[in-house]
Amino acid sequence: MRYILRADASPSIGAGHVMRSSVIAEELISQGKKVVFVGEITDLSWVKRRIYNLGFSQILSDTNDLIPDPNHDVLILDSYTVALHDRFIRKTNWKAIVAICDEFSPLYKSDLVIQLGFLEEAKGHFSIKTLSGPRYIPIRQTIKKNLNVKNSDVLRILVVGGGANTFDFSIAIASVLENIPITFEATIFADLQGSRCFDSRFIFTPIGEIYDESSQTADLAFTTAGTSSFELIAQGVPIGIGLAVKNQEQYYTQLSKLDLAAPIGEFVNGEWDLDTKAIIELVNSKELRMKLIAKSAGLIDFGGGRRIVEEILKL
Repeated sequence: MRYILRADASPSIGAGHVMRSSVIAEELISQGKKVVFVGEITDLSWVKRRIYNLGFSQILSDTNDLIPDPNHDVLILDSYTVALHDRFIRKTNWKAIVAICDEFSPLYKSDLVIQLGFLEEAKGHFSIKTLSGPRYIPIRQTIKKNLNVKNSDVLRILVVGGGANTFDFSIAIASVLENIPITFEATIFADLQGSRCFDSRFIFTPIGEIYDESSQTADLAFTTAGTSSFELIAQGVPIGIGLAVKNQEQYYTQLSKLDLAAPIGEFVNGEWDLDTKAIIELVNSKELRMKLIAKSAGLIDFGGGRRIVEEILKL
């Protein structure tokens, strides 16, 4: 049996499709299964490194380079852009198809749907078997519980705009933080370009492997409402979330209504409309941060990838 992961990543698409589906591949590979990656990863070197280091039996960029075996191959598909009529994803090509979906995903013909989000009961148009809710949120194996040094005198802040730092989210947040007159250490995952300078409280670095280490000791994080927000909640880090693109809206709404994250603004008409007051409150109020931690405690238990794979192996 082979398991074929089909996903793409780029600054315009984002990293989420590859990162969340790669958790399923990671679990399959750890169980000794043969897994193939098919997709294009453009201008996101850290995502490409993850894929090349994970242990795939093959890594292909073109679907024409793989001939599916309909008796033995299972397709795991995570995409908004693969066309419904694409020959590669025809049901007749595969023993089974698993679709990782949200409300913006096309209606791919599949045998199992993984609907991402925090609602226990899947909603929408899926009439086939669907896994949903916190127990089925895939979290990378390199993500660990937050170590959070409670007695630290200096607030450690992490800012990450998802895998692609959509619309310079990290820089926009740093610009607000800079005007807060307290001592903190802020790790900003972004490439600082031009002549813009920030004070010594800020460390700028491209997103990559150091992110996992930084998130383990963060007292507070700001991120967009996507895969990174799920990972930080799983770790027990209090977060403020921004809404960068339309397909994050359901997560932005869910996390805010469930009090799992503090909403801090949206990208509107080409610029960030940030709630400066909410950002300042998160930085200044340890009580608010502790409430967010308490609300999300144990909600995501790092077993989502294993549970999903258990269901895939039944197909």
